[in-house]
Amino acid sequence: MSYLTLRNPKLGYCAALLILAAFKLWLASAIAILASTWAGHDDRLFINLAASRLS
Repeated sequence: MSYLTLRNPKLGYCAALLILAAFKLWLASAIAILASTWAGHDDRLFINLAASRLS
């Protein structure tokens, strides 16, 4: 272990959380939005809302 984590264990904990959060965001960025063309009339609204949240 490094000197900083031995001196301040919260620093190591925060660093691990930041790395895990960045990894989760990287994994989630590869998920595509898929929709069925035969779906109901309001499904397009939810697809548009999801696309606007990603951009």
